[in-house]
Amino acid sequence: MEKETLFCSLSLLSYFDYDTTDVSVEVMLEEIVNDQQLRLDYAAMPEFEGNIKMLEELNGSDYRDIRVKLCRNDNANSGVVFYVFADALYDYYVFRGSEGLDSVNHRTGWQDWADNVRMFRDEPTLQQLIALHEFYKIEKKRPFYLAGHSKGGNLALFIALAMREDLMDLLAGVYTYNAPGITKSMMKLYAQRANDASFQALLHIYENENDTVSSFFEHLVPPCYYQSSLSCTNFTQLYHNHNLYAIRFENGRLVPTANKSAVPRLVHIFLYNFFAGLKKEKLEKILAVCDDYFNSNLSMQELYKVMIYHISNYISLFDDISYDEIKTITFQDLIERRKTRHLSEKLAEDIGRLHIQELTQRFVDGYEAMMKGKAGELQQFIRENNQKIIQMIQSIHQGKEEQAEANEDTLA
Repeated sequence: MEKETLFCSLSLLSYFDYDTTDVSVEVMLEEIVNDQQLRLDYAAMPEFEGNIKMLEELNGSDYRDIRVKLCRNDNANSGVVFYVFADALYDYYVFRGSEGLDSVNHRTGWQDWADNVRMFRDEPTLQQLIALHEFYKIEKKRPFYLAGHSKGGNLALFIALAMREDLMDLLAGVYTYNAPGITKSMMKLYAQRANDASFQALLHIYENENDTVSSFFEHLVPPCYYQSSLSCTNFTQLYHNHNLYAIRFENGRLVPTANKSAVPRLVHIFLYNFFAGLKKEKLEKILAVCDDYFNSNLSMQELYKVMIYHISNYISLFDDISYDEIKTITFQDLIERRKTRHLSEKLAEDIGRLHIQELTQRFVDGYEAMMKGKAGELQQFIRENNQKIIQMIQSIHQGKEEQAEANEDTLA
């Protein structure tokens, strides 16, 4: 079995609580898949069905020689969870990614997400430090791999970057899936290791073509993009594309692709530019609001409604969209709203519709150029297009001035 497939499967298994050790992963897999109470408890969770279906499609015998060595589960406090699996040659440290509030069995709250937003502080987060501390507490005598999905992959990367030098000879590799990168300050702090070619050769970074989360922060090495098995036209589909069950496999391997699709790039630009452009004081205020969200113990559905309501106070783009509709509204619809709505509302009273249509078309042309244009041609096109936009705005102002003068003449 290919390593990329092995660590993808183990990363998925890390999302399930399993207390038994010194059994094969084949047994672990069988017991999870056949746990009917588990299915009853979490059938309503949006990702549960996809996760179980992916586990059902695995061939248990492929994991017969890998054993569950131990599990560190601090879900009730810090939210950090990881398994150590082992075969005849290696140990595999596999870190669980972020989870939402467990409103069924109350295994976890919003600790993971409270920690996630603090990554924008550009300093090690509590979960990263705890994961490193727990990792150190386990004696290491054999070569080992680090792996994980989403935040779990980020924890694996952080440990690889920050761990003691004496452990580097035992590090066999790092495999991550849809994981956010490393902040700039930590890249500088660990620059010697981060820029070491022998260290970089150990890193295997895999990203879904439709995933946004993995676009955040700095990449230690260029990622390998893989095809998604799902489409991506609205927020619900974007959410599902982040999960491991969205991976497209052929002959037991991830199917490669050249780059990310347009939608996650567009969403990433909006979100990252928003957070990255904030001054420290403003960022801390936003983090305090996020803490209020996460301390509320609202469900994901309830929390989503509150967040959309607050966002709508500042961004009129969403103020007439219901909660149910926003889950399925297409990104193309949002793009059209962004391109036309504000222009229409703010300028319609003063200028003709012809001006609106022409000016909007310039923005449309600019957007399409960013999505499709070649790098060598893009800058020239943008300069020319921006000049046309400036000319159009000047024409609008001139028309308003001429209209004002005509009104004065009429009054005179």
